[in-house]
Amino acid sequence: MGIQLAGVGHYLPETIRSSADIERELGRGEGKVFRSTGIRERRAAGPNETSWVMGTHAAQAALAHAGLQPSDIDLLVAHISQPELDYPDIAWPLARDLGLSPSCAVMGVRFGCTGFVGSLHVARQFLETGAAKCALVVCAEVMHWHAQSYPRSAPILGDAAGAAIFRPGRPDEGRGVIASFVGNLASHIGECLVVNDHLDRSAWPQLSPGMAEELGDAPYSPRGTMSFWNGGDIFKRAIEHMTAAVQRVLEETGLGIDDIDHFLFHQANIRIIKGVARHLDLPLDKAPVHIETVGNTASASIPVLLSQELHAGRIQAGQRLVFVGFGTGYSFGAAVMEL
Repeated sequence: MGIQLAGVGHYLPETIRSSADIERELGRGEGKVFRSTGIRERRAAGPNETSWVMGTHAAQAALAHAGLQPSDIDLLVAHISQPELDYPDIAWPLARDLGLSPSCAVMGVRFGCTGFVGSLHVARQFLETGAAKCALVVCAEVMHWHAQSYPRSAPILGDAAGAAIFRPGRPDEGRGVIASFVGNLASHIGECLVVNDHLDRSAWPQLSPGMAEELGDAPYSPRGTMSFWNGGDIFKRAIEHMTAAVQRVLEETGLGIDDIDHFLFHQANIRIIKGVARHLDLPLDKAPVHIETVGNTASASIPVLLSQELHAGRIQAGQRLVFVGFGTGYSFGAAVMEL
């Protein structure tokens, strides 16, 4: 029976930032952002739309969809890539605002843009061993403020939250999550990272020689952070390892491309998604996208896409899904689910 999806929900801030606005701010040519990324607009959280506020809205929508109460949740796995809080993790204000039971296990994890796949993989271990009976996974991201401090990421990142609830499946349902894994390319940590001003610049070369060379004298952002992306390396390795992740879980399950109804890729860049599809000989109509109107929302991208597609009726019971992520670290992973 496996681990089954009980409910899903998402939240998008009301404020929209268009690619045209960002192009004017950065002095870039008209239409360049859309041509290179596939993004026309993204959402920007307001001052009071914190990651946990957005995550609470998404989780409440998932609970309503599942017909469950906060007291039914006995495991919360929360993910954020760039937290506003140093400690505690955002899982704690989420647990407070949702009214979760004091006996509910609460944790925060960090997988970068692979966050939904990684969080699902963690929750699966609890559910399959019986350590938990109903797991809430929340991915909440407020990315636009730190993107604005670095021209390479400003045209790409947006804000959103997605939530999914998982529980042991029933005999009348599909097999649920039948494969999942996460992996790392830690030797490439220096190609995509954000550091804060607590880290002395003398330590930069051992962490990221590229950042030290390119940004050695650059000022920190108003929030005390410094971002560095090696775009070419990210692009190449994302295609390579997202492709390999799909191949690994399909081989593990004995399934082929034709056996899968929908591939939900991390919505990083439309050219990356098309590149992976080309390597897999995958029809693009099997890979739904929302990047044009939502942007790259890091770990929130897959659960938001899942929520949108499921509530629109384009994903239905009985179908097979593959979730595929790639993010900073680098991290990568995939999961196969039969609804």
